[in-house]
This record gives sequence, structure tokens and C-alpha cells, in this order.
Amino acid sequence: MTITLRRLAYPNRLVDSIRYFGRAKEELSMIFNTTVNIIFEQHAHRLNSFQQPWLSRDQLEMFCDAISEKGSPMSNIFGFIDGTVRPICRPTQHQKICYNGHKRVHAVKFQSVVVPNGLIANLYGPMEGKRHDCALLRESNVLETMAEANLFKNDGTQMALYGDQAYVMRPTLYRPFGGVHLNELEQVFNRRMSSVRESVE
Repeated sequence: MTITLRRLAYPNRLVDSIRYFGRAKEELSMIFNTTVNIIFEQHAHRLNSFQQPWLSRDQLEMFCDAISEKGSPMSNIFGFIDGTVRPICRPTQHQKICYNGHKRVHAVKFQSVVVPNGLIANLYGPMEGKRHDCALLRESNVLETMAEANLFKNDGTQMALYGDQAYVMRPTLYRPFGGVHLNELEQVFNRRMSSVRESVE
């Protein structure tokens, strides 16, 4: 596990770990990959399903209430979705795939749904650093997973996520109003949701 944790720390390469563990680069690679595969096989379902004991309908409704109490103009938002760019060392091959032009780094991307208690309710990735947040959303099937979980509040309101302007509006995914000429209500909505989102993140 120590080798795996060391390898996941940034920035480092396998050759940097040789002096710490006294093993060849190939051995370190095999140990790391085997450990990550075991962790993934045993625990991936905890990160990509809304069917978890701690994500019960009552708990999600409490998240909606907490977000609303923080100033959200919407009472059905239970979490915030966003893509995260994690820088990596420049790969020796296929550099263009990993290069994120927006952040100007070689990277991998993850998509996470964060809820008000600070935990990640859903995680998808890694994907190539050049991928857009909408591509991660589509490939993660998070909206379909939400539909399967039948996420409705006790009053019948459909629960939803809130994301940034990179996302397209859906029945279960809201975003800020876009454009240059926003009316006062749209500006207030964007400010309030931005403030709530920052307090959760």
C-alpha cells in the first residue's frame, strides 16, 4: 500500500521510488498496478453508484435542505458536479492526448459529485487531460445512474445536481445562466449559487 500511495503522490515517477523501496522499476510498476486493480475491483461500486446507505433518499433530502439553507434559490439541489484536472508528469509517448490546453499542463481528468458533508458521492475517471467536462459527463452515465436511483424528494420534486457553464442543462443538472446581458434576477441567481457552491467545495 505504501508503494501505491507514494506513486499516487504528485509529482513523481517510478524511478524516483527506487531509492525508497529498493526495488526495480518493473517490480514497483507491477506492485502498484496490482494494488490499484484490487482496490478498484473491491471498492469501485462505492464511488459510482447512488445506491449507498449514506445516500438514502432522506439523506439526499437533508443535503438539498442544507444547500437551500446556505442561500440556494433552488430547493432540489443535493450536490455539485465538476471536472477536475490533475497534473501529471509529461508522458514520453502520446503527449497530445494528455495535454490540457485550458490549464496548459499534461493531466488526467476526473469528474466528481460533491455533497454538503464534503464527501464525494460519485467519481468518474481518470480520462485523458484533453477531454471536455461534457465528455466525462456523457461517458460516466451519472445522469442515467441518477435516473435509475429514482431520486425524488418526499414532495415529489426531482433532485438534481448543479454544475458550471461547461455543462448542458438537463432535468437533473442545472448550471448558471450564460451570456453577457443577464437580467438582474439571473445575475442574483448566479451569485447565490456560486456562493453556495464555494461554501460546499
